Amino acid sequence: MLREHCGESLMSWRSSAIALAVALAAALAAMTSWPTVSAAQPSRAQGPVKVAAVGFVPAWGDLDGNIARLAQAVEKVSQDNVDYAVFPETSVSGYLFSGPRQIAPFLDTIPGRTTAALLPILARTGLHVSVGIAERDAATGLAYNTAVLMGPRGIIGKYRKNGLNPQDQKVFAPGTTGVEVFDTPLGRIGLLICYDDTYWQYARLAALRGAQIIGWHSVSDRVMPGTPPGEATGNHSTVANVQYMSAQNGVWVVGATRSGIETNPITGGKLYYNGGSSIWSPRGVKLVQAPVVPPETLPPGLAGIYSTTIVPAEGGLRPPGRQVLQGTELLVSPQCARHDQRPIYSHTATFIAGALRCEGSQYRSTRG
Repeated sequence: MLREHCGESLMSWRSSAIALAVALAAALAAMTSWPTVSAAQPSRAQGPVKVAAVGFVPAWGDLDGNIARLAQAVEKVSQDNVDYAVFPETSVSGYLFSGPRQIAPFLDTIPGRTTAALLPILARTGLHVSVGIAERDAATGLAYNTAVLMGPRGIIGKYRKNGLNPQDQKVFAPGTTGVEVFDTPLGRIGLLICYDDTYWQYARLAALRGAQIIGWHSVSDRVMPGTPPGEATGNHSTVANVQYMSAQNGVWVVGATRSGIETNPITGGKLYYNGGSSIWSPRGVKLVQAPVVPPETLPPGLAGIYSTTIVPAEGGLRPPGRQVLQGTELLVSPQCARHDQRPIYSHTATFIAGALRCEGSQYRSTRG
């Protein structure tokens, strides 16, 4: 009798623990308002398309000049018969700002001045592009690190960066769009930005939602040579992580990053961008790459077009892979991708003994 009673109690405890864990995960998912994972819509594109990772150098704090140079670069890319081009992060403002007030005059809305300059070119040429923009939310005034996807018929969608590094956190609010995937005539495209690739969850969510191509927008930066070791602890080149997104998720990755030195003329701060824009196959094979370069001052504007032809339909998770991976979203919370300026870990939510635990994170909820 005692053994039966203990066995029933143990089973009851396990059932309660599992129910609690599922309820916690569901509550977190509801609070974040992320879209439900569902099977991808079939791509309308079956044939090859030409994609390009574009090197573009903005001038710090020159919104109007950068928009004009960006429009010229888009014209040039279209002349190469490119179907989809990816431009770097914060292409119309520059990146190195000390805070929201300093960057405020150089923010743009979506739609806004950048989209107004580019959309007529896209309508005329048939080109699709995604561009990194320091965005001002028209309703709240908050600044977001955003990528916007546009095509011949207008604005298709946007993504606000989730994986904010310490420099981002000085300037930008955490992203609010979730990780969406957009159906286009070229295939299904997801957007990510720079430090997002430090966390495996974001590329995986794009793949689960049916992405065939991930457009990755970056200012993969390094501290300047000669920086004292104590000040260089956050040195991290995100372009070095791009390969795993393709190989791990079976998607094409078109990754655009910057080269050259950026100087904040007010603070005197400097970063240099080491190049390496690249395009990767769903098997993690590098198809094309820009040179990886030492620090040098470059003129603003177009700095290189690195293109190849891909077949979008060959990218994307396929059953049973997608079926096996469905439900993973419940194990991911935006709270698990926040960090302060302490050492960075890959934050992963897992179930342990009926408890939701954010590994490596300061946010932790355990029971039992």
